[in-house]
Amino acid sequence: MAKIGIGKHENDLCVDRLPGALPMLPMFRPCPYRPLVAAGLVFGLLIAHRTTVPLYGQMANVRQASHIDEIPGQAATSKFPEFVVTTTIASSDPPATLSRHHTVFRDGVVYDIPQLHRRFATILDLNSSCVVLLDRQHRTQCVLSTESLTKVAAAIEAEVTDPAKRDRMGMNAEVTVSDNGVWQVDYPGVRYRITPAIPSDKRFAIHYGQFVDWMCRLNLVRPGGVPPFGRMKANRALTTNHQIGQTTQLELVDPDGATKRFESETEWSTRMDTGMADQVAELAGMRITFRQIPLEDFGH
Repeated sequence: MAKIGIGKHENDLCVDRLPGALPMLPMFRPCPYRPLVAAGLVFGLLIAHRTTVPLYGQMANVRQASHIDEIPGQAATSKFPEFVVTTTIASSDPPATLSRHHTVFRDGVVYDIPQLHRRFATILDLNSSCVVLLDRQHRTQCVLSTESLTKVAAAIEAEVTDPAKRDRMGMNAEVTVSDNGVWQVDYPGVRYRITPAIPSDKRFAIHYGQFVDWMCRLNLVRPGGVPPFGRMKANRALTTNHQIGQTTQLELVDPDGATKRFESETEWSTRMDTGMADQVAELAGMRITFRQIPLEDFGH
């Protein structure tokens, strides 16, 4: 079975072989090590792991350069804005809240902090060009270079050339916008409807887009990960227009015709209370004290 492996160094990824048959279900929220398995559906970035934590928000076409600031008209800023994005994901049948995350942006470091399923957390450090995966239960961490993630994503995109397979993976999906401004992405078995909003500071959209870009790439480096190419295209469109998806509706149709529906709600703020600041400090401390392990051993 083709797979993506780990290089000689624990923060180096290498593409030994590329997946011959990747799942056609997309991710709903980006996360490198937490897929949601529910009623036979794998939904999440984010990768085939053994937890029930759902995944959310993805973006950026992997054929593009690795940084969102290379989108035309979106130059990088020397000062990172400080803000918080809160994302809640729910299923409609049965009605249930599946996930809630606070994503804190501070001084070029992004802390993705789960509120309901707290075992795993993620840090994106743009200053050090790396992503840090944290496991509270085993007190371990895995550090991946953003350069390695970029190479893996580009290799997968280049390898898949069969038109039918590209359709199933969402690589050929087109992003359209309705008269009322709702972004739409449709491809076999998948339907997205994203209602956008424009934040008061356009840098929020740019930096949030950058974050979900890297989280999407993480979904491609774990065996069994679901490629988020269709959703990535939609998020690129959002970021180019300085928008954040406020409400995202996802409809998945199984081969037997069964339909699953999910919805995410996203809001943002420049206010961070004491409790949230304490959680950021906790993750920063874990990064110092937790033992480093390779990606292939993470989460087990």
